[in-house]
Order: sequence, then C-alpha cells, then structure tokens
Amino acid sequence: MKKISFIGILLIVLILPIANAQQPAEDAGVTPDSFLWGLDKALDNLNLLLTFDKGEKAKKGIEIARERLLEVKAMVEENKLGAAEKAKEEHGKTLVKVNQNINEIEDDDSTEEIKEVIEIEKELEELNEDVEQTFDEVKVKIEVKGELNQQQKDLIDSILSGLQEQTREVEIEIKNKKDKTKIKIKTETGKSEKEVEEEVDGIEEEKGLADIKKEKAVEEIENAKEDLEELEKDLQEHKAEGHVADEKPITQLMDNARKRLSNADEAFKNNDFGEAFGQANAARQLIKNADRILEKVVEKFEEEQEEEEQIDVEIEDGKAKIEIEVNDEKLKFSLETADKNTIVQEIAAKTGLSVDEVTKLTDFEEEEGKEEVKESKDKKSIIIKNEEVSLKCDSDADCLLINKDLGFGCCWAGACESIDYSLDKYASVNKESFLESRKENCPKGDLWGAHTSEEKIQKYEACGSAPGCPSGLNNNNFVAKCMDNLCTKLPK
Repeated sequence: MKKISFIGILLIVLILPIANAQQPAEDAGVTPDSFLWGLDKALDNLNLLLTFDKGEKAKKGIEIARERLLEVKAMVEENKLGAAEKAKEEHGKTLVKVNQNINEIEDDDSTEEIKEVIEIEKELEELNEDVEQTFDEVKVKIEVKGELNQQQKDLIDSILSGLQEQTREVEIEIKNKKDKTKIKIKTETGKSEKEVEEEVDGIEEEKGLADIKKEKAVEEIENAKEDLEELEKDLQEHKAEGHVADEKPITQLMDNARKRLSNADEAFKNNDFGEAFGQANAARQLIKNADRILEKVVEKFEEEQEEEEQIDVEIEDGKAKIEIEVNDEKLKFSLETADKNTIVQEIAAKTGLSVDEVTKLTDFEEEEGKEEVKESKDKKSIIIKNEEVSLKCDSDADCLLINKDLGFGCCWAGACESIDYSLDKYASVNKESFLESRKENCPKGDLWGAHTSEEKIQKYEACGSAPGCPSGLNNNNFVAKCMDNLCTKLPK
C-alpha cells in the first residue's frame, strides 16, 4: 500500500511541471468557485514540500502566489467577491511561506547567497508589477461597466489593497536579508561598505533587477508629479468657488509631498532606484491623503449649503404650495398644478436656479390618505385604489360583511348604497346628519330599520384623517380595520 502511495505521489510530481508548462500565463486555471480548487492548492503545497532548496522554494512560492493573483482577478471580474477573498487569503499565506524561506537562505559563500536573494527579489518585482496591473485593469473595468454598488467597490478595493500589502511584506523581508548578507560579505572579504554596495549594484544589474527598479522609479515619479499637479488644480478651483475656508491641512501635506519628490529625483540621479521609488511612493500617499481631506472639506461645504437652501413643496387637491428658503430669505407661492416637472420648471424660473439644482433641493410632500374611491355608473362596482370591487348584494348584511362601502352599506336595487365614496367628504359628516342620510338612502334596510341607535353610532370610528371603520360592528365572520385610511375586512 505504501509503495502504491509513493508511486502516486511520484507521478503527480512528474506531471506537475508538464501541466504548469501547458497552462497559459494569463489563465487562472482552477478558481475558488470550483470544487477542484482544494485539490489544486494541495498539489501546489505538495510541490513546495518536495522542493528542498530554500531559494528555489521561495521562487516557487512566488509563482504560486502569481497563480492566486490570477484567480483573484478572474473572480473579481465575475463579481464573485467571496471567492476572490479566498484567493487573496491564499495569496497571503503563500507569501508568508516565501518570507520564511528567504529568511532561512544560507550559503557558505555570502556573495552567492546575495545573488540568490537578488534573483528572488527580481521575481517579486515582477509579481508586484502583475499586482499593480491587475489593480488598474480591474478598477477600469468596474468603472466602465458601472454595475457595482459602492459597498462592492469598497470590498474590491480592500481585496486589491490587501494583495499589495502582502507583497510589501516580502519586500521588507528581502531588504532585511540583503542587509544581513551585506554585513557578512563585508566581514568575510574586508571590503568597505561602499565597495560592498557597488558589488551588489553590479549583481543587480547583471541579473536584470536594476532595469526593473529603474523603470518602476521613473513611472512612480511621473505618477506622483501628475497626481500633485491635478490636486493643485482641484484645490485652486474649489478655492475660487469658496468651498475651502482653511487650506492649511491640505497644503502642508502637499509641501511634504514636494520634498519627497525632490528626494526621489536626487536618489534617481545617484542611481539609487529603490530609494527613488520609495520616496516617490511616499509622495503619492501624502497626495492621496491631501486629496481625501479636500473631498471631505468640499462635502461638508455642500452639506451646509443644502441646509441653508431648501425647497418644500406640499401637493394637495391638485395644487402645490411652495416654500423656498435661502439662508434667511423665504419665498412662498402656490401653483394650480400637481405635475412635478411643471413645478420644478416654475421654481427654476422664479429663483434662477437650474432645473438640476431645484430637483436636488426640493422635498415633495404629497397628501396621504386621500385615495379617491369612485362609483361606477351602474352602481354595481366601485374603484378602490385602482381596483374594481363588486357592489352586488342581496341584503344589507352583504354590504356590511364584504365591507363594500367602507363599512356602512345598505342593499338597494341589488347594489350596496353609500352616503359618499369620497373620504374627505365622509370626514365632515356628523352623527345626526349621517343617520338621516342613511335612512333616506336606504328606506327598506333591514339593518337600518331597528338599529339606527346611539350604540350604532359609537361604532363609527375615525379612520386616519376621516371617520371610517365600524371596528366595533362585527359578527361571526369579520371585523373592520382601518388600513391606509380605508376600512378593510379582516377575518375574526
């Protein structure tokens, strides 16, 4: 059994390089939304386990991290953010192992040791470029499609930023390892610190790392200068519009960013491309912080403006009452229309505001509980909230049981009769006139003959803004309840 297991593992190890060679560089392969993903990770871990050289182990770890990165990209593009988060976590776990392996690299020849570390650093720089490219591509696709809400965008930002932070931790580990190895070289060879640095620079150039660092430094410096120029332009525009009362917190960060950029230029002239990139990157972070402060200042200004500028529109009975407040000034007027577009146009004409500004500032209040209830011409049905309800009946009891006329009905000529189907008119009916009206409209009503009493009237209760439901008037089948200002039949 052990022999079979060993042969199986050996076959997997032999197949893995072939499978990896056949897989396109940009193909994510098996992704976290597949049930095979666990097996894919297990094979990657086995591959690492069977690699014994620490330097090679670190390089393979970076290659596996690149695979996880492609999986993150694929899942984000498909809006499978939970799966993307899983791939990001595995990307981080893999790079933690890379850190451990870098720290454990040892060679009797310290120069060979630092060569190994530089090769790993080059692999990491390439992974960094892939991470940044993925970040930029995904952000652009999100904006172009415009299908994600802000919460989803924030989650994607968190995932992508997490990837960058994970690679940054490996950068720190590599720098620490290089510094330790430089000390070993100095001790073993008796060279000065400057001579050791020159030797390491030569190795980096030989391995192609210097060119990568130079290219990254140039790009980061250019990006930082563009960001600063754009921020300066935005700040001047907002100042001109009176949005910024105190610019000091913003300009202080901008001044610090300029100093960092100056340091980056100086480091670049001295061929210290790593330092140049670091200074330019620090400048970009300062600029981003300044930009966030500017955004908050502008948002606060706009919120205060909205509080000072307010338009209230109350619509009732087909008319609009408008009240406009700007700072301490008020304007009130009425319009003989309930059409919102017309109202907005009229307000814009009177105030000089644009239609968009009026729309943004206007708060419309429409009268509730005034739903019109219409009776059909043949009195065989009514329309309640755009729904036709039958009024056919055989007795007064039918009208009450089915609550056809808001709880007070009498059957007359095969149809339920009512005082008035308009709720606002119902509100003006007092007890005495109500009783008299019902007697006249329903002279043969069996319920209204002997039962037109004070007891009956006590059950005529308010329904919202108007009297409505006889909630006390019930029988074995239903009780009436006021819902949305209309009496509604409910089972007991």
